[in-house]
Amino acid sequence: MALKLTSKLKRLLRPLVGRRETRPLQSVLDPQSYGEQRHIGCFRTVWTETLDLQSSSSIDVKIHAGLDAAAISVEAPIHRLPAEVLGIIFVYTLDHLRDRRQWAPKVDDPHIILCGVCKRWRDVAISMPMLWSAFPAYSVGENNDMALYRLWLERTRGAPLVINFDTLGCDREFDAALTLFLSHSYQWADVTITLQPLTLAKLLEIQPENVPLLKKVHIRILAYEHRFTKEDAKKIISTLAPMPTLSDLSWDFHIPAHISSLTWPNLRKFATRMSVVTAECLELLSCLPQIEDIFFGNYVHCPIDIVSSPVAVENLHSLSIESCDDPAELFNALTLPSLNALLLPRPEDCSSLERLIDRSGCTLRHLTICAMGARYDHLLHELPSFLELKCFYFICSLRLTFMQLLTDQVAERLTWNSDDGSLTQLFPYLSTVEIARCDTTDGVFSRMIASRWKGRHRPYGLKRVELPQRFWKWGHRKTDIATLNCLKEQGLEIIRELY
Repeated sequence: MALKLTSKLKRLLRPLVGRRETRPLQSVLDPQSYGEQRHIGCFRTVWTETLDLQSSSSIDVKIHAGLDAAAISVEAPIHRLPAEVLGIIFVYTLDHLRDRRQWAPKVDDPHIILCGVCKRWRDVAISMPMLWSAFPAYSVGENNDMALYRLWLERTRGAPLVINFDTLGCDREFDAALTLFLSHSYQWADVTITLQPLTLAKLLEIQPENVPLLKKVHIRILAYEHRFTKEDAKKIISTLAPMPTLSDLSWDFHIPAHISSLTWPNLRKFATRMSVVTAECLELLSCLPQIEDIFFGNYVHCPIDIVSSPVAVENLHSLSIESCDDPAELFNALTLPSLNALLLPRPEDCSSLERLIDRSGCTLRHLTICAMGARYDHLLHELPSFLELKCFYFICSLRLTFMQLLTDQVAERLTWNSDDGSLTQLFPYLSTVEIARCDTTDGVFSRMIASRWKGRHRPYGLKRVELPQRFWKWGHRKTDIATLNCLKEQGLEIIRELY
């Protein structure tokens, strides 16, 4: 359960509220660039982010254990907080950045300002490589300074790096920056590359032994980019396939035909938003022996020859399909004994899904339903009956994404009513619900949630609800919001997503 920070810790942090300051680069690099008075001049992020901290009970215990009772005072200097507690606070000041790979290092970044508060804070921040290990490799036109990039890399102390090569152009320092980051390729763990000629050339030079920590790669190409060919795609795939640690590949570029002839020793997750027809999907699933999670972001139905026996993918746990086309033919050609999670539009032939589950002998636990394009109206009309499929009986998490899939009719069908013997109660094991958008009358949605809330100590029953921020801003949902706030006080975990 998410807990608030203790009132004691709040009192310790209150004197820190102040204004963010922008300092010149040289003061950032100077190890003596702090002063005692900066305790009360520290930036507001430390306070606001900390008070919003969603922490586990174990973190809360650490905070309690670390505080010196004799030091509790509104005027208590911050150096009385234990280093472990400071470290927790520092990590949570980064949460508002979401994906830090999108932001180039700047002299007024939270962790840089933390280093300027006092020597103790500086020592703690510098001792935490995770504060420095995720950033873009270069951003043209952002007043980049190579000294700042070197500082970031130095402070990672060899820790795994999360880097985004998202540069869309070149300037005179780009080649030098790229060379700098390639010299640290032994630290790469998670890399996103937007292709351009120079990054492509450097990428093709990398050998498997140069990237011993690399687990995740995302290759993307912009829609208006026409400088790259199918041959380039073939070269990149051939470079990536032998990497023994690579386990997660997102590929938004032409898929070469020879991909099935390559050996992928450890690839467990694959995602693409490129158009893939039914036969290509089957070929990909066949050539990835360790695959556990696959995402087809633009599935295109194309009739295939009748297969003598379905393609068996032994380790696949999660199958995700976004499409305007019916995935029934793909389902008919597969056997997935380990499948427990599905993301899909409603198939035209619902029996194809039930046959897949029966043939595979698997148990679905996680279901995400999406609607795209012309299929939206059809899905909305058929959704209540679709949710009644027998293969969904053991679902514990239900997510409705894309458009307003949750209508009054759907919400009422999901409402738990043990007194009504005329209807089969859906999803008796449901514990998590995520809704991208509601289209229900005020009070209908919260009534559905309340009917499934059994208390925090019951083994079954709803435990977690994820809703978009805009849900809370709609003025006509007063009953829903009041009921949800009441349930939250009782212990129901309610998450406000940013989308």
